[in-house]
Amino acid sequence: MVNHSHALVATSKRPEGMSDTEVAMRIHEIAHTIYHAKEEFLGKVDELAQEAMGLALVPRVNGNPSDAEMLQCDAYKLIRQGVESANTGLDAVKTGIEIAGRAYRMNKKA
Repeated sequence: MVNHSHALVATSKRPEGMSDTEVAMRIHEIAHTIYHAKEEFLGKVDELAQEAMGLALVPRVNGNPSDAEMLQCDAYKLIRQGVESANTGLDAVKTGIEIAGRAYRMNKKA
């Protein structure tokens, strides 16, 4: 896990000679790249989770679910919650970058 402060501590990383339009386009590209990276990442996580669940599958027996079946069901719910949490978190990163881009454009119009 990477821990970072929530306080904005940044220095300008704009290459010399980069125009305002190029900055706005680059910020848009970054947000777009994050979206695609998120889709690839979540797809791979889902693939691996499905494989793991298939390997560990507890056979269903007649009657009431066994403790092992119930535990496996809870494990699957936890996996789905983790994937959804990752999806939400990466969406927040993309949205934050888009908002930073809007703030940049607002500042340039003022």
